[in-house]
This record gives sequence, C-alpha cells and structure tokens, in this order.
Amino acid sequence: MTAHRSLSLQVAGLHAGYHGGTVLHGIDLDLPAGTVHAVIGANGAGKTTLIHTLAGIGHAEQSSGRIQLGDGQSTLDVSAWPAHRRARAGLGLVPQGRRVFATLTVAEHFTLLPHATDPARTWSVERLVTVFPQLARRLSSQARHLSGGEQQMLAIARALLTQPRLLLLDEPTEGLSPPIAQRIGQIIGDLAADGVTVLLATPDLDLARAVADQVSVLTAGRITARFDPAALPAAAHQVPAAAAALPLTGHGPATAGAHPPGHPDTPDPAWPAHCDEGARR
Repeated sequence: MTAHRSLSLQVAGLHAGYHGGTVLHGIDLDLPAGTVHAVIGANGAGKTTLIHTLAGIGHAEQSSGRIQLGDGQSTLDVSAWPAHRRARAGLGLVPQGRRVFATLTVAEHFTLLPHATDPARTWSVERLVTVFPQLARRLSSQARHLSGGEQQMLAIARALLTQPRLLLLDEPTEGLSPPIAQRIGQIIGDLAADGVTVLLATPDLDLARAVADQVSVLTAGRITARFDPAALPAAAHQVPAAAAALPLTGHGPATAGAHPPGHPDTPDPAWPAHCDEGARR
C-alpha cells in the first residue's frame, strides 16, 4: 500500500470477547476511504471492545470474522495482525479517556515519535500547532495541567503524528464542554476533508449527526440499525423505535446479557439521559 492513499475499512462477521465470552456478535461495517462512520450506543453496548478489536490492542480476542484495509489498489486482511503492524499500515487510535502521559509536557509528547518534526510529513508538529493553537501555547506544560479539552486535542495530535490513514476515535467528546465538543467535531470533519477515514464510537447523537456520513447503532454487541445522519432521531430514547422500523438483514435480534469479566464496556441502562447530557455538555 502506498503511504498517501486513504484507507477503507471492511469488517465482516466479526465476533470478539473476553475470556471465552462473546461481546461482539457478527459485526459488519463498511467505511469507504475518506468518510466518517459513527457507531452510536449506550455505555456497555460494546463500542470500546469494537475499537480495541479493530486496533488489535487490549484483552479483546477476535474469535471469527474479517478485518480488511484497502487503499483502492489492494486489500489486506489484517485480522491476525498485531497492533504495531496495523499501525504501520495506517491505522491510528485515539483511546477513550485520552491516555496522555501526565508528567510529560506537550512538546515531549511530540518527540515520542521519530521524525515528528519533519515538515515534509503529512502531519508534522509544525502543522499540528497550527491546527491546535491551544497546544502551541502550552508546549511547556505537563499534560496533567491541561484542561480536558486540551488533553483531548493532545491525544488526537499524538495519533496524527503516526500519519494515520484510518483513525479510530473512542468517545472523543466525553466530559467536554459544548464549545470544546463542537471544536472536536470540527476537527473530525477537517480530518475527513483531508482524506483521513474516521470510525467514531460515541453515545452523542448530536456529534454523530454533525460529522458522520453514515451511522450504525450498536446494541448489546450487535448492529441493530443503520441511519443516514439526517434521519437520526432527535433524542436517544427514540432510537430503538426508529431502529425497529428500519430493515436490517443479516443480523439477529439484539439481546441484553451479562458481559464476561474483564471487558471495558460497562453497561449503562440510562442511555437516553446519558446521551442527552453528553449533547448538552
């Protein structure tokens, strides 16, 4: 694969879980290159397990199915690849919770990757401090002294320094104020316009509606509906009824159940309240 081409993502029949238990049941996704696909669902639906399985990190174990990356000329099945090979192929990750290094400065985060200061690279430090002017003013600050929004921008900037062609974003607006959440949404749109394919996992319907080209609903580890963003219901509690009215072939019914121990998707039965709160933050 060439270094400059956007990546498409095809996921077919993906099953994954923890310690012999299954969390994801037959997931199918199709992300054309350069598009934004949002996977929405309550906490506990399996969003983080999906992101971790695609990235090849954490304790999630893929039991069956295919994960394929394509650049328009060739397609690679990366299902059995370790995380570092997927990253070298162009897959980047912004994890839930930001996961920045508390005692490193912003500038030190930028030096963790080789050649990060090379202006010839698509995503260089020089470009990133233009895209994230807040970080330019905090280069000497340790990450623990940044605001939540600044930490999220740092997590995204760090991922971009890996030169991703497909970026996985796990709840990037979690806990952020409305203006900062809106700014993160603008950045996601800018990334897609720049040719980066984005898979966004979020409970925030407003974010999905604003940035996504396609939306899938994840319920108890199954894709239960697909929407065009304009057709998304106004509130989370309306999603199940709207999803039931849509035909979706090739998937069994979504059934709730206890997750196996050790998985990161903690159930949240009050998704409507959680999601409306996220839209207001």
